[in-house]
Amino acid sequence: MREHQLELQCSELCLHQAMSEAPQIRGPGVIRQKADGELELTLYVTDGLDPDMLWHRLAQRDELKPGLIIPSDQFYELTAFDIQGRQWTATRIEPTFIGGTGCMCRARLAEIQSRYQSEKLLVRQPSISFVFAERVSLPFNQSTTITRTVGKNTSQHHALDVFNFSNDDYEFQLSHEEAQLIVKVTAKNGGFPVQFARRVVEALQFITARPLTWTLCTNWKNDTISTSIRGLRPTTTSSRLQPPLNFSDATSEAVSDLFLCYLDHVCRDTTDHLHPISAQVRAICHASLGAVETEALVICTAIESLVPLMAQGTFQLSEDDALWVKQAQAYFDNWGGSEELTGRVKGLLANLHQPSTAMRLRKLIDDHVITRQSLQAWNRLRPRLAHGVTKRSGSLQDLLDDTQTVLTLFYRLVFFMIGYRGVYTDYTTRDWPLIQFEFPSDGSGTTGAPVSEE
Repeated sequence: MREHQLELQCSELCLHQAMSEAPQIRGPGVIRQKADGELELTLYVTDGLDPDMLWHRLAQRDELKPGLIIPSDQFYELTAFDIQGRQWTATRIEPTFIGGTGCMCRARLAEIQSRYQSEKLLVRQPSISFVFAERVSLPFNQSTTITRTVGKNTSQHHALDVFNFSNDDYEFQLSHEEAQLIVKVTAKNGGFPVQFARRVVEALQFITARPLTWTLCTNWKNDTISTSIRGLRPTTTSSRLQPPLNFSDATSEAVSDLFLCYLDHVCRDTTDHLHPISAQVRAICHASLGAVETEALVICTAIESLVPLMAQGTFQLSEDDALWVKQAQAYFDNWGGSEELTGRVKGLLANLHQPSTAMRLRKLIDDHVITRQSLQAWNRLRPRLAHGVTKRSGSLQDLLDDTQTVLTLFYRLVFFMIGYRGVYTDYTTRDWPLIQFEFPSDGSGTTGAPVSEE
C-alpha cells in the first residue's frame, strides 16, 4: 500500500442498497489503489445496466436538494470475491455509472473489510495490529538488529525503533518498519472490550499530539482473522502541537503510564464515536496545522467543552445574590426599554444561576488542578480570538507563550479527568521542564500543587 500498488482482481462484485428494493449491480471488476493513495472500485456490467435500476437511481437523485445530507438508504453496499476466494465488504458507497461498451461503474471506497476463518489460524491470545503510513516520534526503549551478508562480508545495523510496554491485561509493541509505524496489542486474559481498537488509536493520538489514521488493521481471535484496509491519507508532519510529555526528556515508562491511564479512561465509553476528550484533542491537532490564532482559539474552546464534564459539585447563588438577581429581573420587567434589549438583559441575569466557564476554572485553581497563570492566559486569548480580533496587540512571542500556557491548562484538565498522577511537560515555562501532577487518593476531587521533579 505504501507504494500505491494494492490491487484486488475480483471475479464477482455486487453493489446493492441495503434498505431498498432497487435492482443489484453485478459483474467482475477490480479494487485498486489510485496514485493519490485512495481506494477505487471499478465494476464491469457486461450485460448492461437494468433500466429499472437507472430510473430508480434518477428518482432518488431528484428528491435531493442542494445542502441536504444524502439519506443512508441511498448509499450502496459492496460484496466482492477476489480471485483468491476471499470475501470483501464495504459500506456507504456512491457509485458513478459510465455508459458505452461494457458499461462501467466506479466508486471511491473509504474502507474495505475481509474476514477469514481457518483452524490453521488458531491463536491462544487475541491480538490487534495497526499500520500507520508514517513515522511517528516515540520514546523507543528497544532496538532492532539487521544482519546482512554479502559474499564473505557480514554487516549489522542497529536501530532504536521499538517501544514495548504492558500492564496486567495487554502487551503493546510499537515499532518502525521503513516509513511505517506498526502497533500490535496482545490480550493476556481473554478478548478486548467494545471499541478497543478505536480507543487505542485515540490514546496514541493523545500522547503523540498527532491526528493519526491507520491504513491497515488486523484482528486475530481464535481461528478468525479480520482485516480492514483504508486508502492512504496525507500526513500531518507540520503540526506545531506539543505532546503532554516531551519525548526528548520523558522516560518511556512515564509515557507508557500516561498512555495506559488515558486508554483505561476512554475505554469506559462503549459508543461508536470518538470519546469527548479525544474529539477535542483531534480538533486541536488539526487546528495546529494552521495559524497560531486558530490553534489558540480551538484550545480555548476545547477547555470550555471539557469543564462542564468535570464533577465539581453543585453551584448555587448565595441568598443575598439570588435576591439581588430577582430584584433586577423585576426591575427590567417594567423599565420601559425595547423588547429586544430587555430580552438580552434578562437572559444575562438568568445565566447568573449557572456557573460560567471562568467561575468553574477559578474553582479548579482552588483545587490546584490548574494555575492562576494559565487562567489569566485563557482570559486574554478567549474573548479576543472568539470575537475575531486577530490583530496582535503584543509580540508574536507573547501570543505563542499564551498559547502554550492554555495548552498546558488543557492537558492538566485531561489529567484530572482521567485520574493521571505523574510527570508532564510544563509549557508555561520557557525551558519546558518536567513537573509532577498529583492529587489526593481519597476521592475528594481536589489536587495537590504540582511539584518539580527531582
